[in-house]
Amino acid sequence: MVRVSDEPPFLLADLPPSRWQIGLALCVVVALVGAFVVTMPFAATPLPRVDGFIPALETAILIADITTSALLFAQFSIVPRLALLVLASGFLLTGLIVVPHALSFPGAFSPTGLLGGGAQSTAWLYHLWKVSLPTAVIVYVLLRDADIEKSMPQLPPVTVIGCSAAAVILIACGLTWLAAGEWLPRIGATVSRHFIGALDISLTTVALALLAFRRRSVLDLWLMVMCFTLLLEIAMAIMLTDARYSLGFYASRFYSLIATIFVLLVLLSETTVLYAHLARAEAALRESEQQLRKARDELETKVAERTAELRRSEAYLAEAERLSHTGTWAVKDPNRYLGGEGPEW
Repeated sequence: MVRVSDEPPFLLADLPPSRWQIGLALCVVVALVGAFVVTMPFAATPLPRVDGFIPALETAILIADITTSALLFAQFSIVPRLALLVLASGFLLTGLIVVPHALSFPGAFSPTGLLGGGAQSTAWLYHLWKVSLPTAVIVYVLLRDADIEKSMPQLPPVTVIGCSAAAVILIACGLTWLAAGEWLPRIGATVSRHFIGALDISLTTVALALLAFRRRSVLDLWLMVMCFTLLLEIAMAIMLTDARYSLGFYASRFYSLIATIFVLLVLLSETTVLYAHLARAEAALRESEQQLRKARDELETKVAERTAELRRSEAYLAEAERLSHTGTWAVKDPNRYLGGEGPEW
């Protein structure tokens, strides 16, 4: 078992946010709220129907979610924490659910959708999509704040990631089958869409509150911004808009895209910063190696010179000792002898 606090803070999940990052997050939130307030009175205004809007937008969301998931899985491979694994799996699940939602959307690929069930399938897939990521965030916060890793099999990170991805794919297929069948109550007839929307908002609010009270990293900060954006999206799409292809409908989908790319952009930017630090550290290391090599060469040269002088001194002393035994007590020119020209007696 490994304590999170004992590990060096070099991952996005460990780095504390700077004042600049906190200020940027606040500016983003203020801008989103301002756009929401401006759009709110005109949310029900009908706009032209664009059938290609949902496939194009949700393709971008799919790419962003899958990329974010891959980056978080990469962080898990560096520091295998269960909390990071759950969060990466949550982004992967939301990205996978986007696919059947787009396929089932009436008018996107066929007049009634490709999965059967019509608008009910699309509505339920949307709600399952909206609750998947907040649920993953809640589990992430609870596991991370335990401050100790849960018991996990001693398997290579690649194996764990592969098993997690396979499990997420099965869950996504199960949720799609559940939404496409007649297993769930009909929204609008059996259960109110505003009631379901309230449940979505409540779950997202819980995730936001947990992050707000237990925030300690850059990743937590931008997950908060993401959850806040999801709240604006759900409020616009469900509470303020009753018809598709209205201003509120289009605006809420853009909120969904914005919420998706926040964490992705932060992960990419922080990865770039870490690579820059690594490049500078590598350059400094190479410079230090060059200086060390130069100092070593100078030291070797000095040692060679001192060794040569010592050997000449030893030869001079040995010759002087030999001459002292033969009765010749003086060397006429010791300097020339030490210079290697031989003695003159």
